[in-house]
Amino acid sequence: MRCSEEGKQDTRMGIVEALGRPVRGHNLTAEETKALTGLIRDRSIVILSSDKGRSTVVMDKGDYEDKATTLLQDKNTYVVVPVDPSARLQRKVEGELNKLKEARLITERKWSRMRPGDSMIPKFYGLPKVHKKGVTIRPESSERMLNNSADFVERLRGINMEEDGCLVSFDVKAMFTSLPQGLLRQAALSTVESSREFLEKEKLTAKELIGLVDLYLDSTFFKFRDKIYHQEVGTPMGSPISVVLAEMAMQRYEEEVLEDAPPSLKLWVRWTARQPNVKIDGRRPDAPRVTVPFLKGVSEVAARLLRKHGLEVAHKPRNTLHGTLTKGIDAESQAGVRCKDCETHYVGETGKRLETRVQEHQRSVGRRDMISAIHDSKALRGY
Repeated sequence: MRCSEEGKQDTRMGIVEALGRPVRGHNLTAEETKALTGLIRDRSIVILSSDKGRSTVVMDKGDYEDKATTLLQDKNTYVVVPVDPSARLQRKVEGELNKLKEARLITERKWSRMRPGDSMIPKFYGLPKVHKKGVTIRPESSERMLNNSADFVERLRGINMEEDGCLVSFDVKAMFTSLPQGLLRQAALSTVESSREFLEKEKLTAKELIGLVDLYLDSTFFKFRDKIYHQEVGTPMGSPISVVLAEMAMQRYEEEVLEDAPPSLKLWVRWTARQPNVKIDGRRPDAPRVTVPFLKGVSEVAARLLRKHGLEVAHKPRNTLHGTLTKGIDAESQAGVRCKDCETHYVGETGKRLETRVQEHQRSVGRRDMISAIHDSKALRGY
């Protein structure tokens, strides 16, 4: 987006003026706030997002853990490991990335962005499948593809069905955690080898790419309660690479199956959740666009000012009941530091490993970092 200095200044002044106006706080009553706080603090329940439908599910914690434990008792898929492999895997990934950088197969920038740091094993959690009987939980960690329902209707045009014809829908059960890793490797290899444009662009050989796929498939560790598991089959839920690998495997599987399909098969399509390339409210999908939290009285002004310069603004809520309630299932670590000479008690929250955060506090005190609350306390009291 290009903008003159005068336009930039007008935009800044308009937003600053809007920020100076009184802003109304949240719209919850005192009783609603108290009830919400009680739900968050209740340790006998877990509050999660549902697998489908964007709904919020409240489950008894014991029931939830029993279902998760039952799922993890599948010895063919999950194996308990005795030690945390995070440090070993981090060194292995760093070694592979260093080889690619030294061979000039990836740039310094890509190497820096992909290089892991302070690795911590992911936590396992389940999403309740409320659309199915019994409330099970799902693990998280092509030309035949459909964009949306409108695309499906368009493909049906011109197809003449016999009177005894029927529409059949198939659903792959636990696809990500059931696909054989051999199939995933072969599908990835055939897809890469057939994409000369990709190989030329990335400057990687098919062997090098498959080596990275093997490294990924060997890194499927997670933690539940106090145990660490390794997933022996399939790919982990929640990873963007899992979606790509599963898509490649399904394409390969479909090609083999459809070779023997009967002539009476009129149409075969597959749907995946992805954003269609369509106009939104008359705007081009490739127009510069930014998503920011909504703040009444400010966001409207900012959107109007930025639209003058060709930048579209989309708003998202700052806080929602769903987001507030469901974030506790994978909560960040909380730690406290108590002064040995007085009653001062520092409490912090972090997504990093505890030992890493403690080391950061120690360095902050050593270099007299003024943004550190612990250093401020030490400087104020002189000890």
